[in-house]
Amino acid sequence: APSGRDLAIAGALTALPVLLVAKQPDLGTAVTLAFVLAGVAILAGMRLRVAGILLAVAVLSAPVVWKFALQDYQRGRILTFVDPARDPLGAGYQQIQARITVGSGGLWGKGFRKGTQGQLSFLPVAHNDFIFSVLAEEQGFVGVLVVLGLYAFVALRAIDTARRARDRLGALLVVGVLSSFLFQVVYNVSMSAGLA
Repeated sequence: APSGRDLAIAGALTALPVLLVAKQPDLGTAVTLAFVLAGVAILAGMRLRVAGILLAVAVLSAPVVWKFALQDYQRGRILTFVDPARDPLGAGYQQIQARITVGSGGLWGKGFRKGTQGQLSFLPVAHNDFIFSVLAEEQGFVGVLVVLGLYAFVALRAIDTARRARDRLGALLVVGVLSSFLFQVVYNVSMSAGLA
């Protein structure tokens, strides 16, 4: 299990890129880096009690971060993310349309490039963060299950690769990449489907 000193060094080494990326400002990538650290630390043997304490510290420091570290537009994006109806024709429009797009696909979908929401630009940035919404509309629930199954396959193969790694560094590297990948998948899918 990593010692407190090891965790402090890893936290400090991760804090530098997190702060630099957050200053860009790219809060999403900065949070992804924090999840990579968490995944690697847990695989390295960090006790769940320590993880719980760190999570409690993060939750308790959230009001301070909200007040002093986030810019006004970042707070606005988070509030819109939580409740897109507070600005349905502005910042919340994309997220509302993403939910409509996901729901309009039904069980089997409307067919490749035959979705109305994505093709008629009701979902303005369909090619970017909301590509999952277009997939759900065109391929339906069945297509979504296939894609999520493929993501699960990749994750299971990565876990198997980490188990078979010849050295600890290789295993930790695989878990770091997997943590980043899974965080992005869960974040984007849950945001598009309105689950987050």
